[in-house]
Amino acid sequence: DLNVVSLPYKDPAYSLVLLKPNADFGEWRASLTAEKLQKSMLVLESGNIHLELPKFKMQSTI
Repeated sequence: DLNVVSLPYKDPAYSLVLLKPNADFGEWRASLTAEKLQKSMLVLESGNIHLELPKFKMQSTI
């Protein structure tokens, strides 16, 4: 299936959502639909986990 982590920002209207499929990524990506993603987001549970992320930067231009 799929592991989903949602990390809220200061403004709770926004969050960083991380998805990690338990199957082959290519197969999972090919079968991904908006409906499947929405269902995954509806069943999130609150809790504490240990999560390590590499440092990264994002830039955007409008």
